[in-house]
Amino acid sequence: MEKTNPTNLPFRMRSAMLAGLLVVASQPVWAIAIVPTSDAFGLANTLFQNTTLLQVNGASYSGEFGQAGTYTNFSGTYGLPVSGIVLSSGAVENYADGPDTVNGFTTDFMTTATAAQNSLLSPITGQSSHFDVSQLDISFFNNSLNTTATFFATFGSEEFPDFVGSPFVDGFGLYVNGQNVAGVASSNGIAGLPVNINHPDMTPLPGTELNAVLAPNGNPVLRFDVPINPAAQNDFTIIIADANDSALDTTVYLSSFFTQGPGNTPGSSEFNPLLPSNPPDPLTGEFVIELPAAPAGTTLWVDPPVAVGYEYEAPVGNFFDTVTAPSLATVADLDGYLLTVGGVTIPILAGQVLDFFTEFGVNPTSFLLEGIDPALMLDPTNPLAFPIGVSFVNATSAVDTVSVTPITDNGMNGGGGGGNGTVPLPATLFLMFLGLAAIKLHARAPLAPDASA
Repeated sequence: MEKTNPTNLPFRMRSAMLAGLLVVASQPVWAIAIVPTSDAFGLANTLFQNTTLLQVNGASYSGEFGQAGTYTNFSGTYGLPVSGIVLSSGAVENYADGPDTVNGFTTDFMTTATAAQNSLLSPITGQSSHFDVSQLDISFFNNSLNTTATFFATFGSEEFPDFVGSPFVDGFGLYVNGQNVAGVASSNGIAGLPVNINHPDMTPLPGTELNAVLAPNGNPVLRFDVPINPAAQNDFTIIIADANDSALDTTVYLSSFFTQGPGNTPGSSEFNPLLPSNPPDPLTGEFVIELPAAPAGTTLWVDPPVAVGYEYEAPVGNFFDTVTAPSLATVADLDGYLLTVGGVTIPILAGQVLDFFTEFGVNPTSFLLEGIDPALMLDPTNPLAFPIGVSFVNATSAVDTVSVTPITDNGMNGGGGGGNGTVPLPATLFLMFLGLAAIKLHARAPLAPDASA
């Protein structure tokens, strides 16, 4: 069975033509970038976070070279976390940052699913025949008593919108210990819908060649909290494929498979940030976060209380190098934030990394972030509300601290800051900032050893 495309060109011919276009296309330095690989252990270790608790001990990949890879996402495309893996029924290199140039992009590998793969895919697609399968299998041991792990995904397809409701229902499955956990509720409340192109929340969003991504309530970063066996072996299968033919690509980005616990390294990711070491100042609301010793340029994730903005001050004698916004995996602030330094204001997207010197011509000692959506109800007294990644020009020592002062809002002025009230936030949300950073050009001395007691 083979479908035709709007231009009546055979898909394989069109694929060759498009490949030529990609050769001459260039990507910005700060962009989602993809490196193809079939190294199963490399893919598994990129996907898994905090491997002290979840220890990968087996991995295998099934698919053609080019159908799997790792990604970095400094541009904040789709609000994805800063790194992860990508699988596709086509060539993953085609789904880095860039415009949607063709309605119906494809790379046809003409491979046929095995009987075992069809049995995994058929409940997701409703079809019995699949092609161009990309499958990653991971075995891991849960070194904790935790019964839940979390990861994030963005699913998109070139099948949309022409073949929605057709037999070409490309789909994606995430099997944990034999159970597909990739059910996604629709915006209108229908629970447990499979991840395929017929999902009612498939939405055209710019960022890559994909015609549309699955974005319930506008958020393309899907969160999965999945059951795992405590103190035992677990098996994890990721699978994506074309249904009924090998034409038109479908792609998934995945990141940050982790479980919480004391074995994790604080500050290593937005999902396990450093927390304030003192109660808020009764007059200013200022928090202090103690930093670990780290080489220059190391991104450390800190989590102040959340309001509509924050002022950040670097350790004495040090300067901010980069800032990383939380991804949509931690806070669903879809329109981003504003960052201001020295009277210059620029936007920053969810998950985006910005270099201060590149953007402002200076490495500041303090900056201000604003633009947090008051509708998110982020609590400025909740230290788990807002992870932000910062790196410094110079190495940090174990006595260095960052000071964070929240800007609260009573919710009546649209999130511009300066309000007299505070906005309570659910503890389950983390804040993403596109803030305004007003530089004060002064440093704060580190606290004395007993000052945070």
